[in-house]
Amino acid sequence: VYYNLKYTLYATADEVDDVGDALMVRKGEKTVRVPLSQIAYVVTRASRSWTRLKVVLREPCALGDEFTFMLPDHYGFISLFREHPTAVNLRERIEAAKADKRT
Repeated sequence: VYYNLKYTLYATADEVDDVGDALMVRKGEKTVRVPLSQIAYVVTRASRSWTRLKVVLREPCALGDEFTFMLPDHYGFISLFREHPTAVNLRERIEAAKADKRT
């Protein structure tokens, strides 16, 4: 139980703001700007009342090589079978940012 709580709560960012081409991530005293093009991939994990989004970075930042944050779930039980729209949108924007960086 302790490990699960530590992993779930300690690893969670305090605040994540979408600023267009980047995410502003705050955890404790540290605030880091993470460009979408620096995100390798995102993973979602849903329950009935919340969705946790894990963001894995291409290169570590001041917060490490990954961070997680919680998304409010508006679908209830259906969220177990359907990906959160914020996660889908973020994934699409990350792919677009990677494509723009390559060209």
